[in-house]
Amino acid sequence: MTAVDSALLMPVVMSAERGEELNEELPDAWRSTLGEALAEAGEPPLPAAISRIVVDVDGRIWVQRDRPAPGTAGPHGAPGARHDVFLPSGRFLGSIRLPEDHRLLEARGRRVWALHTGSLDESSIVALDMEGL
Repeated sequence: MTAVDSALLMPVVMSAERGEELNEELPDAWRSTLGEALAEAGEPPLPAAISRIVVDVDGRIWVQRDRPAPGTAGPHGAPGARHDVFLPSGRFLGSIRLPEDHRLLEARGRRVWALHTGSLDESSIVALDMEGL
C-alpha cells in the first residue's frame, strides 16, 4: 500500500473577492485569468458533502462529513466532527463522532490521535481508543 500524505488531499481555496493573493510563481497572464475566473465564480450553490479525507496508517479512509464553521477552517477539520470510515477496498466500517473540541490527526488499529483545544485555546494531542471499528 502506498502512503498518502493527507496534506495533498486538502484543497487550497483562493478568492479574489476576499482579497487573497494568488501564487506569485504563476505567469502574469495565468494570474489575471485565474483571478477573474475566481471573482466570477462566486460561492458554490451547495456546500460539498465531504469536508475532509484522511488516510490513516492502516490504510483506512476517514471521510469527514461535518464542515467547520465559517472562518474556523484549519488543516485538521471541524472539532467534534463525524467521520465515515472505509477499508481501502471501499467497504464501509462505520461512523464515529469525535468528542467536542477534538480534531482527527491520525489513527492506527483501535487508537485515534486527536488535536484537543482547551477552554483557554491551548492545544494538546490526545490518544483515544475506539470501540466497534
